Amino acid sequence: MFIFDKLNDFILRHNYNRFILFLLIFVTFFLTLNCLPPLDRDESRYMQSTLQMIETGDFLNISFLDTTRNKKPPGIYWIQAASALAIKNIFSLEEFPVWSFRLPSAVGASLSIWLTFLIGKALYGRKVGYLASVMLISTPLIFVESHIAKTDSILLALILLPLLVVAKIIEGLESKSNGPSNILVYSGWFALGASLIIKGPIALIILFLTIFFINITNKDFQLKTIKPLLGIIFFILASLPCLLWIYYTGTSDFVKESLINDMFFKIISSQESHGAPPGFFVITSFLSCWPLSLFFIPRS
Repeated sequence: MFIFDKLNDFILRHNYNRFILFLLIFVTFFLTLNCLPPLDRDESRYMQSTLQMIETGDFLNISFLDTTRNKKPPGIYWIQAASALAIKNIFSLEEFPVWSFRLPSAVGASLSIWLTFLIGKALYGRKVGYLASVMLISTPLIFVESHIAKTDSILLALILLPLLVVAKIIEGLESKSNGPSNILVYSGWFALGASLIIKGPIALIILFLTIFFINITNKDFQLKTIKPLLGIIFFILASLPCLLWIYYTGTSDFVKESLINDMFFKIISSQESHGAPPGFFVITSFLSCWPLSLFFIPRS
């Protein structure tokens, strides 16, 4: 333990934490990207639907084989299609490698690690930010999600960027200094809008609840610091492709399939054979989120 503490202090004192994070991200997320078979049933469906988009040239209607797939907005399919086409053309490949579809997830996970570092640094100092990011990169869940061609890694990054804005505002209030820059604030709004076309209003719900409870516990926090008037414009600009896609494909079908069936009913009941006895996912989260799960139980 003494050796670990000394090594940790040395890394932080000499500002090596960023280089170590970069190395850990590269080794953890990118070196094994093409080594693992499909880990999730939905991953195969995402890749097949993206491949059909590329082959047919129809990037508006999402289909899995002969079935329409409107459970998720098309953002992740567009990103995966762009990644797969870019990799195939850059390396002059005859077929699309599996890792070309997974690359956006690895990038999203990488950004999430850096954002976690910055959030922890803003709220509690560089040491806490560094340890939080290392613990996140150590969790089995982030490793698995970074190797799956799905939405969750990118969604996590798009959630953490607005939360970084909130963290910077809190840091400014506590240190009596300037809050986040305008570029960061509007980037947070843009990321929030972009999240709509990745997985609907999940990020909006999380950010709303976060700001709501911060307002209760910190009376100095004011909504005007997030610049809502101009920020909404950036939000609309980022979410415009999603709004146009909903208008083109039929609003009622998407709302029913994605917002109601795929999101709301998953909250109140099990779906897609993901059911389990009550408490199962809480218990297994201690394994999937280890070592972050060490902090699930409050300590005095």
